[in-house]
Formats: sequence, C-alpha cells, structure tokens
Amino acid sequence: MQNNFFDICVQVTVLSHFVDSEDQKTCVRLVNTMLGEQEFQEWTKGIDPKEVDHTATLFVNRYGPGIVTEITDKLPKAMQTLMSEFEYLDLVNDIAKKELQHQACEEMYQEVERRFKCMLGEQKKEIDELKWEELSRGNKKL
Repeated sequence: MQNNFFDICVQVTVLSHFVDSEDQKTCVRLVNTMLGEQEFQEWTKGIDPKEVDHTATLFVNRYGPGIVTEITDKLPKAMQTLMSEFEYLDLVNDIAKKELQHQACEEMYQEVERRFKCMLGEQKKEIDELKWEELSRGNKKL
C-alpha cells in the first residue's frame, strides 16, 4: 500500500509541473491530503514528501512534458488499484471484526456457562446438605 501511495503522490506531483496554477494547487492539496490524512497514516508514515518531490523532479527533468500522457494513462489505474486495496482491507477488517465478535461472544458464553455451573453446583450442594440433615434427623428419632 505504501508503494501505491508513493506512486500516486509522485504522479500527481509530476502533473502539477504541467498544469495551470489553480490545478497545481489542487495537485498539491491532493498530495498533502494523502500524506497527511490520519486514516492513511498506517501506509504513508514512511513516505517523505521531500522524496516525493525529488522523484517527481527526476521524472520531469528526464522525460519533460511527454510524461504527462503516460501519467494520464497510469494514474487512473493506480488510483483504481489503491481503491481495490481499500475495498479488500475493508473486507478483511469486516471479517476480522466478525471473528472478534464471535470470539468475544464465545468467551462470554463460556464464562456465563462456567458461572451457572458453579451456581448449580452450589445449589446442588445445599440441597444435598439439607437432605443429609433431614436424613440425620430421621435417624435420631429412631
């Protein structure tokens, strides 16, 4: 995931070199959002914005405006891959949540079952003691 974020940030940064100032601001805002958003920190904390800028500059210097066509072809695919990974993570997270819920429910059931067995055991013990007392009294009368 980190590689996908890095690739997308570099591609958007490269595009920012070849668009008007308003679109350039949008590109910068998009990259800053991707790198600064709390939800993405797990995958972006290792990405240095300076490295993104440096890599983008290398591509701009090497390929010039000709790279824009390649990026406009690849960027949507990269974004789709990233979105697919998010969907997959959501599914994995949903499965993990359900498994945790099941495990917690099972543990709660086992704890409740254990407590009820203790309660039933104590009640049975009291009943047996009362029966023993009753039998003991009956033997004393004889």
